[in-house]
Amino acid sequence: MGICQFPTACCGDTSQTLATYIFDQTGIIYSYVHGRDGGDDGEIGSHAWLEYGDLVIDITADQFNDNGSCHAEVYIGPRTEWYNSFELSIEPDGRHSSLTDKGSLDDVYARICSGL
Repeated sequence: MGICQFPTACCGDTSQTLATYIFDQTGIIYSYVHGRDGGDDGEIGSHAWLEYGDLVIDITADQFNDNGSCHAEVYIGPRTEWYNSFELSIEPDGRHSSLTDKGSLDDVYARICSGL
């Protein structure tokens, strides 16, 4: 997270951090969805967001607005055609502590929570 220019290139870390926060507040575990080669012509190399059932939470889709897309700063709603354009990989537990980078966001998460 230290090298990104939010929201650009921060989708994975922010999604994992948000999934952890949602779990801590509600006990609900959101899936972490990573998409590759999406967009109108596969021009978006990768993107990540959260899902719970049919609900998408994406707090970084607006990073693609410079390339002609028109995404809200925060999207909460059903999976749209745009999300379906990606080749998807889904981790059923999106919390940062459950994925392969286990522990790498612990300090970041603690700093975020201390500021709330």
